Amino acid sequence: MLNSFWWGHSGSQNKGINWLSWDNTAMLVKQGWRIMTNFDMLISRMYKAKYFLRCNFLDSTLGHNPSFVWRSICNSKFILRAGSRWRIGDGSSIPVWNNNWLLDNIIITPLVNDGSPLAYLRVKECLLQDLKAWNVPFLQANFSP
Repeated sequence: MLNSFWWGHSGSQNKGINWLSWDNTAMLVKQGWRIMTNFDMLISRMYKAKYFLRCNFLDSTLGHNPSFVWRSICNSKFILRAGSRWRIGDGSSIPVWNNNWLLDNIIITPLVNDGSPLAYLRVKECLLQDLKAWNVPFLQANFSP
């Protein structure tokens, strides 16, 4: 029934819906937010087990043979990415590269993608943990101005 509603079916004059309305997109983003933040919900655990067992929701991919609902939620993740930002805390779980953790949505990309130790750099390694401040000499040595 869902496929018929969204995409139409043969023998009908109804061609289906080709684009999602803003209301439907907002509903999908809300479902994505719930999956991302409510880890104990049955649906969150189910999707985690099936589609993103070894990563977080925002880093998940479609996977093999995704359901229509999962594909729709994944297509709305760009809105969650654009509107969300990490809370640094101790910085141990936040990759430096290609993540939204700086002010003004600045995303840092690595200068070299050669598999060096800096490719797996975490924010924690850029901080002086005892002072809760940036490790300026480390940053100057490893980042462009």
